[in-house]
Amino acid sequence: MKIDFSDLLSDEITQVPKEIQPFVKEKDWPSADPFAQTWMNYSSIYSHAVDVMAQRVISGHWYDKNLIIPLLYVVRHSIELSLKYAISHVAAYTSLPTNTQGHNLLVLFDHLQKQYMQATGLPTDDEWTAFCRKLIIHIAEFDPGGDRFRYPSNNRGDTFTEADVDMEGLLKAHAHLTGWATATVAVLEG
Repeated sequence: MKIDFSDLLSDEITQVPKEIQPFVKEKDWPSADPFAQTWMNYSSIYSHAVDVMAQRVISGHWYDKNLIIPLLYVVRHSIELSLKYAISHVAAYTSLPTNTQGHNLLVLFDHLQKQYMQATGLPTDDEWTAFCRKLIIHIAEFDPGGDRFRYPSNNRGDTFTEADVDMEGLLKAHAHLTGWATATVAVLEG
């Protein structure tokens, strides 16, 4: 269903409705898609959101630059979800505990490496893994807890400095990191 946002919102704000219309609710089972609430699906839909938002930001309109901070958050979250998806999948092949808690990308990356090595018996000292770990460290140093692109300041009230973003580098990093996480799953699926 296509929605004309300007008409929808202009009609809505001219008068206050008497009651709210519920706009979100749990789906009835079994009509709900069992795939919907999985790490794999969330990883996929956030990755798609990165593509859609990035295309909008790089389209060149000045007002689309306001999407850069939300895009940074969505990119970081997409990477986190890709790592968590891979961890949850690879862990089924190991005796190691599954750890998808927290938002520390370096901890998640290292945990996935350990899971992958135990599941496959393959080393992870290859060039791509080393490059991806450097990307993770770069992101983790700039945004260790995943808060920098969600809030203007930390929980102590210290204002974060504004981010200067190389869009090409950001999108390439996203592609490498989500691709690497997906590749760990693909190796096990043969």
